[in-house]
Amino acid sequence: KRENPYDFTEREVQIAEMMKDGFTNKQIAKTLYISEGTVKNYVSNIYAKTQTENRVEAANLLKSIF
Repeated sequence: KRENPYDFTEREVQIAEMMKDGFTNKQIAKTLYISEGTVKNYVSNIYAKTQTENRVEAANLLKSIF
């Protein structure tokens, strides 16, 4: 099992990994068969849990975790 220092849900882990790999919200939504709005909600949760404010900051942090 991977480390999960931010207590991400399984879905947040999936989305975090895709964010780290440079996927857009639209691409994530399409890949996971969920709406773009739902992706945005998850992305907001990820920002909150990691205390980051934007995608670049979050992606850099996520790269160090996953």
